[in-house]
Amino acid sequence: MKKISCYKIKDGKQTKIPVKVCLSQKKIDSYLDKGYTIGMLTEIKTKYGAKTEIKTFSPLTRAEAWEEHKKRWGQGIPF
Repeated sequence: MKKISCYKIKDGKQTKIPVKVCLSQKKIDSYLDKGYTIGMLTEIKTKYGAKTEIKTFSPLTRAEAWEEHKKRWGQGIPF
């Protein structure tokens, strides 16, 4: 069984959004253009337990995200 949850994140505020948004790349791109980060959690239940995958779609490049992280948390906290 597969369970999907989707969230949009901006300025530290997280809001749940419909799963249809996460399944459409066009809708993901429209949120990214507005400056949102999209988080998609997929939980797959197997007979051996549950496995959770997290995918993040961000409008920032990895280097830009690292700079923002350092400004907010410093270098001591892993990225």
